[in-house]
Amino acid sequence: MRINRLNILTLLTILWIPAAGQQVKVDISLDTNVITIGDQTHLNLTVEAPDNLKLTWPLSQDTISKNIEILEHGEPDTTAAGDHLIKIKRRYLITSFDSGYFVIPPQKFIYNYQNDSVYDFAESQPLLLTVNTIPVDLTKDIKDIKDIMSEPLTFGEIVIRFVLPALAAAAIILFIIYYLRKRKKGEPVFRKPVKPLPPPDIEARAALDKLKEKKLWQNNLTKEYYSELTDIMRRYIERQLDFPAQEMTTAEITGSLKTLEIDSELIAATEEVLSLADLVKFAKHIPLGDENDAAMKWAYDFIERTSVKEETPEEEEKK
Repeated sequence: MRINRLNILTLLTILWIPAAGQQVKVDISLDTNVITIGDQTHLNLTVEAPDNLKLTWPLSQDTISKNIEILEHGEPDTTAAGDHLIKIKRRYLITSFDSGYFVIPPQKFIYNYQNDSVYDFAESQPLLLTVNTIPVDLTKDIKDIKDIMSEPLTFGEIVIRFVLPALAAAAIILFIIYYLRKRKKGEPVFRKPVKPLPPPDIEARAALDKLKEKKLWQNNLTKEYYSELTDIMRRYIERQLDFPAQEMTTAEITGSLKTLEIDSELIAATEEVLSLADLVKFAKHIPLGDENDAAMKWAYDFIERTSVKEETPEEEEKK
């Protein structure tokens, strides 16, 4: 009785194993199994399995064998096959650059079921791929290699190949001519941008403020004091009143001022200060301290009375 029960269990186990193995079906095929060297064909893999199956696909690399290369890995295409079954198809684009007969070995699919740690596998059958060489007729003469066929140039190609190089060459030639001319004249090739000058009255007042801080005449540098003072004022007069005061004598400056709409008292004060400065610079005259202060006050007053004042919005409204 024990022997019969053991035999029955053994028989049931044998019958169950194939049944379980048949649940995963694998199929492999080629669109064509004969190609010319360098041509391409598709390798098709199909798996039919329960929908709760976890499957690991083969051919994750770029080659099947040393003679067969995979050019593209297609995405899996899954469809329902009924009764909790699914069918998954995947296509691989393959090629070969060697001639001969090459075996595509059986592809192993490793799988397990959800909540199951036991893994199993299913294998496909092997395939044979025939790769033929390009036929060569040795009875015919060897032909020369054909020249490259020319195509009409596009507008963009004309610009890149001819126009831009010509413009670049012209620019280089013009720069060389410009450089040689500047070098011959002793001028700099590139000039630094010049800052715009401040208004004449602002420039003169700032210079007078610095002169006051030096305290030249207080330190017995009277000649230097009057030299700087008259230089500041001559520059101001030249910029503000538009005549070359820096190159003119005292008499010429006062004569030019009389032609302008300037108060006669201011002209007289100007003549007095400029004449005093000439005595200090050329006759070694030593003026009094009050005269030095008066000369500075004259300078500020002259600027105040001859500078162009900007009208405020209130003054413009009154007009």
